Amino acid sequence: MAAIDNVITLLGITDVSKYQVLEVLIEHTEQAIRNYTKLSEVPAELSFVTESVVVAKYNQLGSEGYSSESIEGLAITYHDDVFRLYMPYLDQYSDTRGANRLRML
Repeated sequence: MAAIDNVITLLGITDVSKYQVLEVLIEHTEQAIRNYTKLSEVPAELSFVTESVVVAKYNQLGSEGYSSESIEGLAITYHDDVFRLYMPYLDQYSDTRGANRLRML
């Protein structure tokens, strides 16, 4: 199943007009993963990272830059950088694949 199908299922989206936004978020997330890992393609083993980050980013649309939001007694706290939550998986994948990584001593 493609990332977009999984994201649509996870978000429960039935409005086709939202698909283009999801495609942009998926492309941005995959580009970030490729840049971080120095890989030319996002491996299937990391597709869950793409999907999880896209779901979080989609849910934050319109609230970019907020660390928290309160509406009529409902309080929402956002992670500063949702991508950072998945860096250990990306690091582990890169380390096991021998990707060239700059290490500061």
